[in-house]
Amino acid sequence: FFNTRKEPFSSKRIRQALAYAIKKPGKKDRAISPIAPSSWAYNSRVKTYDFDPDHAKEMLEEEGWQQEENQPIQIYCLPELMEWADNAKRDWEENLGLKSEIHVSSFVPNKEEFDVFLGFGIIPPDPDQYPIWHSTQQGNLTGINSPRIDQLLEKGRKTFDLTERKKIYIDFQQTLSEESPAIFLYYPPSYTISRQ
Repeated sequence: FFNTRKEPFSSKRIRQALAYAIKKPGKKDRAISPIAPSSWAYNSRVKTYDFDPDHAKEMLEEEGWQQEENQPIQIYCLPELMEWADNAKRDWEENLGLKSEIHVSSFVPNKEEFDVFLGFGIIPPDPDQYPIWHSTQQGNLTGINSPRIDQLLEKGRKTFDLTERKKIYIDFQQTLSEESPAIFLYYPPSYTISRQ
């Protein structure tokens, strides 16, 4: 999750460049959306930000962003995601020359502390993502403030027709992917236990 309240992460192009510079899991395990592939609302046609460090460099050059030496990217991560934090740090340094510092935390950091937070959540069966991405919500960790995302999330909650809802959430995933407030890496394994 990028902290879009802070510079330079308020820039969509910077976030996209950083996404292109990270190696992702193989297709079998890869996540491209906050909605699971098993969902009726899943959109498999979003921008995937496949590993392309040359394109990432071009984008950063176009944006004119130069990292200040005393301001490394502050990466916070849950203990179980330390390996992914190390990967991000290495990829950004090797591919873009960007320095970062890793902080391991058992809880979500304060919004003033982090630039990037590696975390995960439970994906609910219903595709409603209002508490996580709507600009008014406490759970909007990234601070993304997109009128289009807000509109789609509000519409999705008020629409009961499944076909119409599917269109809304397909559009939501497309818009969220374009805004890049987060880099989706993989879906944590989940298990359903039922009694026969």
